[in-house]
Amino acid sequence: MRKNKIATIALLAVLVCGCKDKVIVNFTYEPAEPKIGQTVEFTNLSDGGECFDWAFRNESTNSVYRSTAENPSRVFTTPGDYVVTLRVDSNDHFVNTKRIYVYDSIPNIVRDQSEVLYYGNVTFSTVAYNPYDYDVTCQWFFSENARRTDGGVLRDTVITIEDGTEATLYVAYDKEPEVFFTRLGEEETVRLRMTVGSTEYTVAQIKSDVFVVQDAATRSLLMAREGGKILRQRIFENGVDELETTDIDAGAHPYNIMSAGEELYIFDAGSRVEELADWEADTSGDGSIRVVDLNTDKVQTVITNQGTSAYFGFYNGYADTKYVYWTDRYDYVYRVPRDSRDLTFEWLGADKQNTYSYYIADAFGVDGMSAGTASGGVYYYKGTYYWAKGGEGRGLYRFKPGTGGAAAMGVTVILQDYAIRAFVYDRNNNIIYFAGTSTQGKAGLWKSDVDGLDTQLVDAADLTAGTITGITLDHTAGKVLWAYHNPDDPATSGVKQMDLLRSKVEGPGEVTYFNKEQGILGIALDNVPKVGV
Repeated sequence: MRKNKIATIALLAVLVCGCKDKVIVNFTYEPAEPKIGQTVEFTNLSDGGECFDWAFRNESTNSVYRSTAENPSRVFTTPGDYVVTLRVDSNDHFVNTKRIYVYDSIPNIVRDQSEVLYYGNVTFSTVAYNPYDYDVTCQWFFSENARRTDGGVLRDTVITIEDGTEATLYVAYDKEPEVFFTRLGEEETVRLRMTVGSTEYTVAQIKSDVFVVQDAATRSLLMAREGGKILRQRIFENGVDELETTDIDAGAHPYNIMSAGEELYIFDAGSRVEELADWEADTSGDGSIRVVDLNTDKVQTVITNQGTSAYFGFYNGYADTKYVYWTDRYDYVYRVPRDSRDLTFEWLGADKQNTYSYYIADAFGVDGMSAGTASGGVYYYKGTYYWAKGGEGRGLYRFKPGTGGAAAMGVTVILQDYAIRAFVYDRNNNIIYFAGTSTQGKAGLWKSDVDGLDTQLVDAADLTAGTITGITLDHTAGKVLWAYHNPDDPATSGVKQMDLLRSKVEGPGEVTYFNKEQGILGIALDNVPKVGV
């Protein structure tokens, strides 16, 4: 008896919700652009199927209304996206799903970003019931913190806001304005006045969009000021953050800092950088190369010249994937493995220093170079060293190191008309940017091609009283940046920038200030994203 009862139940289920072999599930709804409060009629167009399971899911709240009617009707009470699913069998084999948008009775403000980020682009638009494609006009109202991404101007105007008071706001007339916001953590209110055909919707009718501008992790420019801390200024797509002082010591004279991967290298010449008559006997050296983990700000010492001459301070340097390179004040180039820590520099004497394990080259062994003239930086690329010099024997020397302390090989020199204080090599575009003074007395930031040709003055600057030591390339933003420090004319000091030049025939572009900070020497990019402190 029990077996027959089960069979009977199964047969009833087939009769109640049975399907033929080939079933096509489809449905339509009217009106095509429903508004809240309207009755929406759903019509089943399925070929086959004898049971009907409708589900109406609100995408915002995830709430579901269900119906088993063949042709149900539904009144939606909230606007937004809905997913409507019709199932005509009990095994989910025959299902059709459609997404519909239910319009408000008045327009809604929407944006393309769920979170509005500090200095981040956000586009505002409207969802408005407009089945007959009437002409639409918009007036968007923003606070003074909003800026157009296209560089256009938001015009100020006075309007009456929700509480009946008057406020000065900034208006855009685009249907979909793209803006960014310049104040972190501010609560912003975006308002809209709109017409659809002859129907006008006021600011009071359209619900304002209220949000707080959120922080975003981004890269930074790092700046070293003598005797102080490393400064950090975050860089966004549309602007820069306020300056932040880190806990990282910059050193006494950090003429050069540079980032390599996720590390920052600080080349500190030390406390004494004046001429020393007793340079070899002097023991006042206190310079160092230090490395900073840019994820943790942990600082370690690579090498110091503690107890040796200040002459052997770390005036310029460069780091690649294997080594850290540096020059002293005048005459020597050295290198150590990049993972070196807590080393102490040694002076073996002028006649033996080329046997020193860190030795690469000296001014006595590079043809055409004069000893006792200031070094302007070192760089290594594809087996070739680049060593910049000022004074007699000025220029940028290219050579391959000798073996076993022998003299440099294959020496060539370019830019011999320039006393060079600092330089960077843009390998992407084969252009050299350098700070220096020409034999004609012109001084500032220059550029040339990799062969020292097509030399042009990028930005004139007085290098008699001032100095440019920090130069860095920002390929993400397409900029070259340099720090100019002139204590005699502080108004001209600051970190400057210009678009990178893409060819040797391109002329210098517009020079602008990245910031107006004074006393900056070395600069470098921190590409490890940081949030505000």
